[in-house]
Amino acid sequence: MAQDDGHIQYETPFQGATDLRIYDARIDRENGSNVLIAARHEMLHEIRGDDFCTVMQSVEAGPFKGRRIRLAGELRTKDAGSGATIWFRVDGAKGTLLFDNLELQRPDGPLVGTQGWQERTIVFDIPEDAVSLHYGFILKGTGKCWSRIFSLKEVDGGVPTSAGHGPVLPRPTNLDFGHGIQIGQRLVKQEDFGIADNGPPDCDALALTT
Repeated sequence: MAQDDGHIQYETPFQGATDLRIYDARIDRENGSNVLIAARHEMLHEIRGDDFCTVMQSVEAGPFKGRRIRLAGELRTKDAGSGATIWFRVDGAKGTLLFDNLELQRPDGPLVGTQGWQERTIVFDIPEDAVSLHYGFILKGTGKCWSRIFSLKEVDGGVPTSAGHGPVLPRPTNLDFGHGIQIGQRLVKQEDFGIADNGPPDCDALALTT
């Protein structure tokens, strides 16, 4: 990806997956040259609900420190079994400072099944001790997801920030566990998205070329 006036254009973004054999990530020339992540049809029998593929970019935090930054992107899905969403992580020298993937967001959380184009946003105040920013979109399980019009821009103080806790709740909630959020057969965890506290995703990886 490259950035021009805050908008992100795809060049050679990083692709990660639990198993690159079961996903196809590419520029979809037949559908508006949008970036596509798709579960390979011939591998559907091997795909679990917690398998995933992500297309992402990592940048230095310097120009963004002390600013309120909004990641925005549009997604559409076809038969997305476990959902598709954007994600945003801010790392410091000793690990993750902020992380969100909208998993606990209702409404405007992950897209499941077949959905038309919808914008998703995450807003963070980038701390002064930030070292790097990481962001992208992800498909979990089966199906297809397309992305377009990603941007990373400063917004004013009137735009509220995201929780920044990812799947970690800010306070005790649902203590009888009667309404747990599940993807596949497991409770959602940060590591389910292959997004480790430090370094690149813990998964197979390659460069996505156009």
